[in-house]
Amino acid sequence: MVDPPSLLRSLTLRYLLALTLVGCLATAAFLFLHSVILGHENEAAVVNLSGRQRMLSQRIALAASQAVAASEAEQRQYWLGEMEAAAVMMERSHLALTVGDATLGIPADLARSIGSLYAAKPADVAGALRTFLADVHALANAPGRLDPPTYQRILVRSQDILAGLDDVVGHYQEAVEQRVRLLERLEIGVWAITLVVLILEALFIFRPMIQRVRASLSEEAGRRAAAEQQAMADQRRAEALVDTIADAVVTIDQDGLIRTFSPSAERMFGWSRADALGREVGDLMPDPYRQRHKAIIKAYLDGGRPKVIGVGIEVLGQRANGSTFPLELALGEWQSAGKRFFTAVMRDITQRKTLEESVRRAQKMEVVGQLSGGVAHDFNNLLGIISGNLELLEDRLKEDPKLLKRVAVAQHAAARGADLTRKLLSFTDSRTSQPQVVDLNQVILSSRDLLERLQTERIDVRLALANHLPPVRIDPGAFEDALLNMALNARDAMPDGGVLSVETRTLWPEETGGTASVMVCISDTGHGIAPADQHRIFEPFFTSKPPGKGTGLGLVSVDTFVKRSGGTIQVYSLPGQGTTFAITLPAGGATAPPGSDATDPPRGHETILVADDEDALRTLLCTQLDALGYRCLGARDAVEALAVLAANSDIALLVTDVIMPGAMDGIALAKQCRQRFPGLKILLSTGFAGRDGDDIRRLLPGTDIIIKPYRRTDLAIKVRALLDGDQADQKPEPSPIKWRGVD
Repeated sequence: MVDPPSLLRSLTLRYLLALTLVGCLATAAFLFLHSVILGHENEAAVVNLSGRQRMLSQRIALAASQAVAASEAEQRQYWLGEMEAAAVMMERSHLALTVGDATLGIPADLARSIGSLYAAKPADVAGALRTFLADVHALANAPGRLDPPTYQRILVRSQDILAGLDDVVGHYQEAVEQRVRLLERLEIGVWAITLVVLILEALFIFRPMIQRVRASLSEEAGRRAAAEQQAMADQRRAEALVDTIADAVVTIDQDGLIRTFSPSAERMFGWSRADALGREVGDLMPDPYRQRHKAIIKAYLDGGRPKVIGVGIEVLGQRANGSTFPLELALGEWQSAGKRFFTAVMRDITQRKTLEESVRRAQKMEVVGQLSGGVAHDFNNLLGIISGNLELLEDRLKEDPKLLKRVAVAQHAAARGADLTRKLLSFTDSRTSQPQVVDLNQVILSSRDLLERLQTERIDVRLALANHLPPVRIDPGAFEDALLNMALNARDAMPDGGVLSVETRTLWPEETGGTASVMVCISDTGHGIAPADQHRIFEPFFTSKPPGKGTGLGLVSVDTFVKRSGGTIQVYSLPGQGTTFAITLPAGGATAPPGSDATDPPRGHETILVADDEDALRTLLCTQLDALGYRCLGARDAVEALAVLAANSDIALLVTDVIMPGAMDGIALAKQCRQRFPGLKILLSTGFAGRDGDDIRRLLPGTDIIIKPYRRTDLAIKVRALLDGDQADQKPEPSPIKWRGVD
């Protein structure tokens, strides 16, 4: 293919060559015509002067005849004067034709060139003319009457001169005719040469040039067709790409009207493409974003440079049904046919916002958990001291019912403090879990009395428990906490009375698509939960109750228990119609064999080492163990405990707090003891372990955990079970919220 610059140079050179040939021909014709015209001008000058000479000769003859015929002297003199003047003028014209006269417009070189035209023999013509003029002068100057012979000579010689001048004119006319014929032949020759030149130009210049132009145009047309096909293919690929991406792509013009609407935009906004095209883009967003968008586009078109072009911003989108959702918007500008367009790429960020909210919630829970865990240890120690001393007082005040009742009130207050500590620790993953395989119906039935006591007289508690419910592996105490929390919320939601329902049912594998599960539904007929609050009810410290009526921790502990148990929780609520919490727990395992409650705690006589940095708690624990018949030794930290163990080989059990000062905590101490004293039984006491009890038992065989604050009976059962090696078959730890002596 010939590129346009090369083609232009070739055309220019060929055109200049053609112009040069035509110019040469025109120049040659011009020079020839110039010589012809110049010769014609010379001949015209001769003819003019010859005609003048002829006229003057005739004038002289007329004046001579008039002078001869005049009767009066005055008339004769007049005509003689006219004859003399004509003779002078004739002589001057003769000199101009032979020598030249600038006053008559005939220079000397022109006179020399036309002399041959004036007369073949200029000397003879000059002699004849001089003789003629001499006779004229003689006749004009003759005194008296005119001489007839002279007059006759003048007439004869005038006729001769006229004949000669007629020959000159005839010769000129013949020359002119010859030149005209020559010019006609020359014209034919010029036309022939021009035709030949044009034919040659057409054959050797313009024809190849046209062929090259045609070939170039054909190549250009092919290239344009290929480019158009490529552009169409690119456009189809771009449209296919836009149609397949998850982000919505919308194009608007400078008037804010929608010009393109991708399938993703149809799915995102609920508008069909036919309905969306031609609409204002403001219909895709609610106020105040709609007005803000119009103001930004107007300011940009007026010459402003807002920061939204090329930068992602977060706005609210509005669907066709009026619902709103968060989206991320990026704008780009382009121009076509002198008009400005804007392309908006929009991404639905609802899931991202939900994830961010979950992360924020997890961070909040982590902070609260760190704060709660930091105080839980010391708080549980204080509760343990209070509760233990109250139990010692109970033994000594059995004969005084009034004082015993006051002790029971104090025990109830300690129980409330322990319950609050458990709630704080339950959603931080810091509370040591005590999972057991239980029958969920039995746990609910054991809590029925408490559920009914928590409700007002106008609230009816109904149980609908399914038969043959598969067992579940959960922490029964944590489940009771969750059940009571939801019961309390139901009570607050039904101030005018209503129905609290607890229902269980089995979800078989064909229903769940997986393993069997157990569903527990806790429903009320209260005022319900506002839709705007339903996604926040599991946030720490969030409550819809009036100030002072709720801690914002109840449902958080429920949610944490369910997740820790491997289950799910869902809430269904309509304002004015009530609320249902549906908890689904995976089924598995076999129920633990029922045990019998001992009226008196088990006793023993072995030696027990108590390691705790809290002096009051260590002293109280030793007092309780001494009262049960054991020999008790004490240690303030892990180092002292190892020294006591090394000095006393009869120690059968180590009771140690998990959190202790120094480089070695209770778990590290237990590991050291397991290596150095393999037969030693170990009981870890904690309210903030940070590990699951099963993990500790697996890592440290012969080790068990007791949760602070605990009762003396619980301690006696744990100690006896470890010493007797009956750890696997021990009775599950009773719920810490049920305190003896308190209804």
